[in-house]
Amino acid sequence: MSESSAEPNLETSLLQRIRRWRDAFPILILIDALRVAGSPIWISLSWLAVVVSSLVARGTVALDLQPTSVFANWISPRLAIDTATTWLTAAGIEEMLRFALAGWLWAIPAAMLARSGACYAIGRDQQRIGADARFVGCRAIALSTAGLLPAACILGISIPMVLLGLLSRIPAAGRAIAEVGGLFLVPIAIVAGLVAAGSIAAIPLAWTAIAVEKRCDAFDALSRGFEYVYRRPIHLALYLTVGWLLIAVVSILATIVARGASAVASSAFAVGSGGGELPLVIRIVLANLVPAIQLAAVWGLVGAGYLLLRRDACDQEIEDMAFEETDTERRSLPTLRSM
Repeated sequence: MSESSAEPNLETSLLQRIRRWRDAFPILILIDALRVAGSPIWISLSWLAVVVSSLVARGTVALDLQPTSVFANWISPRLAIDTATTWLTAAGIEEMLRFALAGWLWAIPAAMLARSGACYAIGRDQQRIGADARFVGCRAIALSTAGLLPAACILGISIPMVLLGLLSRIPAAGRAIAEVGGLFLVPIAIVAGLVAAGSIAAIPLAWTAIAVEKRCDAFDALSRGFEYVYRRPIHLALYLTVGWLLIAVVSILATIVARGASAVASSAFAVGSGGGELPLVIRIVLANLVPAIQLAAVWGLVGAGYLLLRRDACDQEIEDMAFEETDTERRSLPTLRSM
């Protein structure tokens, strides 16, 4: 018998389907998302957000290159501890409000950068920044809601603990009441911890969901964020590790560029001015260039990481994004004409 079997060869079919390395290893799309950190337009947007948020949160802006980046100071654990321990004071409340406002100002730029990173990750031609601004701007309310809902939830959950603290002030029996009541409030404290800890990753993922999904719903976006955090923690840890390594490379390159530009500009200006200091505008631009590039890379990676987590948790295609106006239109049922 010389006839060959007509059944498909599974190995051949697999090789035919995998045409690029990223098809075999989807995590490689994180590298493509770093193109956001190399685009002058997106770096400019990130730089503007860094400067404005620094002015709002700190009342000042970096004027010189720092040994450690401004980005590292923003996520300093010491800053978080100091803020948490002084939140009941007037100065602490004011500081928290300023940082909350600075974070809120980042919502739209962050969503635009994440959307851009997702576009680069799937190999889609980048839309104009104006089109992205209109798309994300129309969802500003959903972005704000997604950022505020976890805080509101934590405050609501904390009310029973505040009441228990008030009961503990009762003379003689207060401490005993607190011990007994605390036993019943342990689940509430755990839920508050889950919301607070998960929000660190869930809010960025929710902003990305609002920026890339066809459905604009803050509740749906937050549910996606918490689902991906707690249903796929190993995948999240893997993507965070790879992303951290990529950001480290970008940070080194950005620092070399910024320091080189500063040295050349300072030397050239000193020769022409007879030893004068660089103009303030040049110092501000160069001092905030490194954190701007870092944050552009971070949000680009968040966009690509969201697509990976969505595929891992929901088996949804990575390329499934909203681009055209028809993608975001509400679907209505047909109506019958009356006679």
